[in-house]
Amino acid sequence: MPSETIALEAPKLSRENWLLLGSLYASISLPLGFIFVPVIAIMRQQGTPLEQLSIVYIAGVFWALKFLWAPFIDRWRFGFLGHYRGWLILVQLAVVMSLFAMSKLDVVNDFSGIVIISMVIGFLSATLDAAATALAYRLLPGEDRGFGNSLQASGKLIGNLFGGGAILMLYPTIGWEGSVYLLIAGIILSLILVLRFKERDFDYHHPSVGESIKRFVSFWKRPKGAHWFLFLALYPLGISLAWPLITPMLVDVDWQLDDIGFVVNVMGSVIGIAGAMLAGWLMKHYGRRLTVNLTLVMQIPTVLLLILITQGYTDYLSVTLIVCALLFGYSPVMSAIYTLMMDHASEKHPATDIALQYSLFNLFSIFTATLATAMAGYFGYRSVLIAAAAITLVALAVGYKYPFKEFRSE
Repeated sequence: MPSETIALEAPKLSRENWLLLGSLYASISLPLGFIFVPVIAIMRQQGTPLEQLSIVYIAGVFWALKFLWAPFIDRWRFGFLGHYRGWLILVQLAVVMSLFAMSKLDVVNDFSGIVIISMVIGFLSATLDAAATALAYRLLPGEDRGFGNSLQASGKLIGNLFGGGAILMLYPTIGWEGSVYLLIAGIILSLILVLRFKERDFDYHHPSVGESIKRFVSFWKRPKGAHWFLFLALYPLGISLAWPLITPMLVDVDWQLDDIGFVVNVMGSVIGIAGAMLAGWLMKHYGRRLTVNLTLVMQIPTVLLLILITQGYTDYLSVTLIVCALLFGYSPVMSAIYTLMMDHASEKHPATDIALQYSLFNLFSIFTATLATAMAGYFGYRSVLIAAAAITLVALAVGYKYPFKEFRSE
């Protein structure tokens, strides 16, 4: 079936609005990167048992559940603050207040308090992401969605790089309170741009919450809905099986934690940003179908390269090249999938539609991450990586005839 070609006349974004979107996505991942990397590392260093630390990761579950409250984001407007702009302002302020409260806790003795605030931040970050993505849907012309979602993937990598990697490196110098204040400063910089932003008078539909909840089912009943559901589940599955194995693989070959952090979180993030931007360029100039097929083909060798680590290629240069190759293949998948989710959203329910798809995608990612680790324990890393490559071939076959929308700039 041929792709549907659509030309949009939406106005081009100003440089400040591009900066706004990039800062928003970085601010979303800043506190999460801090919670999942430095907070975990600091607590473990202070002797917190692993069983307790696992509770902190529950903060990420809200990302799989955000479709439940996304209808409120589509429905409610905050007077003079605007619609999605109002959500962004209020939620970012709530994140700042939550981080300030966290800064006053003792990282060793206030475990319960830190867990509770981490849960709150997980919920707020998921809400912020839903509102930011809905605003991006309204702002971006179809031909710019590829670049816009590359900016989304890159912004999240940058937030993780600083919130996770840089702050962990600075922690011995600036301490707990200084680390949290640095995060707050990053959120405030983004908030300033949101306050300066003038939200256009879009044709908001303000659907009732009940109407939006019915959308949970009606979205998948659209033509080709089942086909899209299957592709959405399979497209990232190969790379999602491989990604969780990197850290345990490197630990098993006696790599130090700081080396793993630098190669995976810092160097890998930088290479990942390059991959994400490449995907955006490809979508703009060559369309969705070619980009999707290319990213699927790229996944196969980048996943299989990890087998080399199990075969003794564990020196610094080899591992760095292998990990960077995987990140270069991983990030374009994220850029493409975010763009395709936006293409499938409606004018009436943008936050709900995108959150619904992302939640499904996120649930599959959580499931495959758990499955990959368990399978590696039973069958070994090599078997899981070969299975990941095979699943990617299945995804390529499923997506081959899917009618992607193609947005062309004149």
